[in-house]
Amino acid sequence: MKTKETMYLWVLDYNEKATYKYAVAIREHQPTSEIIKILEDVGHDTDNIEWMLSPYYEAINATADLRE
Repeated sequence: MKTKETMYLWVLDYNEKATYKYAVAIREHQPTSEIIKILEDVGHDTDNIEWMLSPYYEAINATADLRE
C-alpha cells in the first residue's frame, strides 16, 4: 500500500456561494469515488460543486497578473 500524502481538497460550492479547503490524506491514484464520499460526508451537494486536489495550502494570488 502506498504512503498517504497530505493534499488540499478545494471546493467551489455553488449552493453556498463559497470556497472551502480541506486537508486530506490521499494515496496516489485514490479513486474519485472516495473523494466524492468525503465531500458528501461533510455535507456538500456533489451535483453543485467543482473540486480539485492541490498541494498548495493557500490560493495563488494572481491579481497582479490581470491585464486591462
